[in-house]
Amino acid sequence: MPLFSSSLLPPASSLGLPEGYTIRPLERTDYGAGFLDVLRVLTKVGEISESAWIERYNWMSQRSEEYFIICVVNAAKTIVGVGSLVVERKLYFFSFSSGA
Repeated sequence: MPLFSSSLLPPASSLGLPEGYTIRPLERTDYGAGFLDVLRVLTKVGEISESAWIERYNWMSQRSEEYFIICVVNAAKTIVGVGSLVVERKLYFFSFSSGA
């Protein structure tokens, strides 16, 4: 089950990818598909158990309008790239004047 609907990814998002590569939303099963390995190339990643992964995935999936994590996958279905967009809700304060 993907983190968000793949229909939100524009078809043009995969135009620059090599043949056999695709872009798709993060899936619960990506724990074993190389997601953490890609992150380890970019930064320090602690030991994350599969149960902790699933717990965090489930938490993010309940906030489907906030977390948009994508994976670039090769023909062997291994994740070779990742990206994320987090939509942060801001506080907006409006001031209304009575005109008096």
